[in-house]
Amino acid sequence: MENDSFQQQVITGRLSLPAVIIFAVLLCFFIPETKPVVETEYSSLWEVLNKYFVLNDFVLRIINFCLFLFAGLSMLIIDHAYSLIRIRTTIPAVLFVLMFALSINMHTWQPTSIIVILVVFSLYFLMRSYQQRRPMGSIYHAWGLLGFASLLFPDLIILIPLYLIGEYIFQSLTLKSFFAGILGFCVPYLVLYTYMYLTDQMWLVNNYTDIYNSLTTFNFSYLQGTRVVMLGFIVFVNLVSIINFMINNHKDNIKTRDYLFFVVWLGIFLLALIILRPQYFNIYYSLLLIVNSIFVGHFFAVSNTKVTNLFFTNALFVSVVIYVCSLFL
Repeated sequence: MENDSFQQQVITGRLSLPAVIIFAVLLCFFIPETKPVVETEYSSLWEVLNKYFVLNDFVLRIINFCLFLFAGLSMLIIDHAYSLIRIRTTIPAVLFVLMFALSINMHTWQPTSIIVILVVFSLYFLMRSYQQRRPMGSIYHAWGLLGFASLLFPDLIILIPLYLIGEYIFQSLTLKSFFAGILGFCVPYLVLYTYMYLTDQMWLVNNYTDIYNSLTTFNFSYLQGTRVVMLGFIVFVNLVSIINFMINNHKDNIKTRDYLFFVVWLGIFLLALIILRPQYFNIYYSLLLIVNSIFVGHFFAVSNTKVTNLFFTNALFVSVVIYVCSLFL
């Protein structure tokens, strides 16, 4: 029977999430890895904060793993709150944790894990503004969390136009909500500048003013080997999922369609940023996993045919093969 397919067992099974967490623990802590490509600096603030994490590398890896795991579980909050998938399933968290575990460059301690959590909850509040009569509070929190994320990675200010597109799609873009968003985004910087002034560390501001004076684009030396293969694989699977959504979106209600159309825009933005700024691959790639967990999860959850079951099985196999190759290349 189709309902007994491997795909449906994973989608609806209660043990899928615990199983993938155990699998992730094995890959992150018990499989020897090659040293990942070193990223360029994130921000001066991260340099200051990182001084407080004077811990063993293994302990930092555990903290990094727990933060990414929390980000993956947070995907369930978004899915359940806004009914992005028509059935009850843990597949968004399963896909997020699985792809994190299969991405070697994500296993070491880095601010990416914190940034992903802030962006996930920022998207939660942005989606909550859908057709609200008074969306200012939700928009304020959404932009505020994005502002805190940009303290660690200033390039995220580029996502502001995307948030405006989201507000337009969600019918929550008004003059008041626009200024509420601007205020929310500025609050983290006001807190930071107050701290810098009181502690006489104004040198921290240089990172936020100089970063846009020398934009480095198309540095493809950071896109090498299995990084490109894994990125191409995720883009291909997402493209199939998006095409399926475009064909069958009439089966979803209007609200869900609007949410998923915004996620499409998010994916386009992030893919463009990976191409333009590949030296920040880890951050944009980890944010792309949010799109992947939502859209691919939606595709496999609502499509139950022999073809999708075969595609699901092959996709899992290919992703594991890419991971194994990354251990030796």
